[in-house]
Amino acid sequence: MKIDKEKEAIFHRGRIAFLIIDNEIIFLENSSLSHYDWAKSLGKEKFDINNFNEITRGYFKENNIYFYSGNFEVTDKVIKDAKTYTPVICKTYNLTSPNVYGGMIVGEVGTVWQPKIKIM
Repeated sequence: MKIDKEKEAIFHRGRIAFLIIDNEIIFLENSSLSHYDWAKSLGKEKFDINNFNEITRGYFKENNIYFYSGNFEVTDKVIKDAKTYTPVICKTYNLTSPNVYGGMIVGEVGTVWQPKIKIM
């Protein structure tokens, strides 16, 4: 499957991404970086790329927040992190009553993929 890099970059710039590392949530806005490329750019002192698949990550867009890890999976840790960090996201970005989802069904790159479950 050929990936449309321009469509992917537009999608990435249109969402606010986050990583949860060492019990801290960090955000990335207005960037075409993927989570993986962003994580690599943080450097060894903040992040070990070998652990990337264990880190809860996600993004929000249009009052929907998506949490996942690994290959867009939902795990007990992802659900716990969603419940812990949704209030932080809401406070930081003035969101009210967002839809919170876990995991993603891999689809066309550059589009919003369907979530696997609704957490809240």
